[in-house]
Amino acid sequence: MLSAGHGRSGCRLLPLAVPVRLAYSDSSGELQASPERRNRRRLLVKRVLHITADHPDAYSARKTEAVLNLIEGSLAFEHRVYSINRRNGLGGIRELDRSGNLVTVIYRAPAYGILLETFLRGLADWIIEDVRKLGLTVDVVHGHKICIEGLVARRVANALGCLHGPRKH
Repeated sequence: MLSAGHGRSGCRLLPLAVPVRLAYSDSSGELQASPERRNRRRLLVKRVLHITADHPDAYSARKTEAVLNLIEGSLAFEHRVYSINRRNGLGGIRELDRSGNLVTVIYRAPAYGILLETFLRGLADWIIEDVRKLGLTVDVVHGHKICIEGLVARRVANALGCLHGPRKH
């Protein structure tokens, strides 16, 4: 389960997975969502904003495909991915590419984690502004690692008044 604090929106605990039959074959042999699944989908989180440094993107196509596979395997959700990439330097955030549901972002921060949380707050604020500018609705923010992405995800989720769930994969 993902949890949220009791912020402005009064978020509560919501299950992301419901133990129901996922699919069945109709008379044509086509795989269909089961009636139980169709009825339950209204209660589930539908729009997920992912914050990850491990998604193939315009900065590096050679990243692991674990997050990509997770997203492609969960078709019941709408996904927006912010693929974040750190470069050594002092501040500055820029969008490198935007294609489909993937936004590639480069942020500059000193090496060795010096003042990293300060620079991550700026990155979170950039994502918050982008989501609001686009008028996106988000149900849950998923930071794919707790150390870096989780800090960004928590700030984004709190600002948008939705669930957040940094997870160790």
